[in-house]
Amino acid sequence: MNQYKMITIIIPTYNRPNRLRRLLDYYNKYGKNFKIIIGDTSTDENKLQNKKNISVFSNLDILYLDHYSSKVNPFHKFADMVNYVKKKYCVLCVDGDFIILNGINQ
Repeated sequence: MNQYKMITIIIPTYNRPNRLRRLLDYYNKYGKNFKIIIGDTSTDENKLQNKKNISVFSNLDILYLDHYSSKVNPFHKFADMVNYVKKKYCVLCVDGDFIILNGINQ
């Protein structure tokens, strides 16, 4: 069994659509077998851009959560996002970072 099928990557994002796209592009190229949950607290304009960016990666298993206010405490958003995890393992990777696949595998 592919170990990545047991993993969810949680990606909180806030007003950085270019970085989110870059991160999704990385996971699209190097590992398509895990669940990705994106929690977006961006402005409405940036949420629209994020939705466009996400649509480019239709082959990825992405759950996009855009119901968060831009004023929500990030820790409350993180705690809520975990409620959507259905896999055995999860990692948190903010939109400006990368967790390389070898790190996820470890």
